[in-house]
Amino acid sequence: EWLSILGAYRWRCYLCKNAFTYHDPPTKDHVIPLSRGGHDTPDNIAPCCRSCNSAKRDRTPDELPL
Repeated sequence: EWLSILGAYRWRCYLCKNAFTYHDPPTKDHVIPLSRGGHDTPDNIAPCCRSCNSAKRDRTPDELPL
């Protein structure tokens, strides 16, 4: 499932759109955080770079600063 998710996002971070590299591999991000009622299912998981995932914390994409 993870490889399918990565392919759907063209191996890019869903937030910043940067391509993943050996030195910046993808991490799994819960679009709706588990702590906020999200689920651990493929439709709620998106590939995210480490930097964006750390900055997002427990917020939804809509709550992130532009």
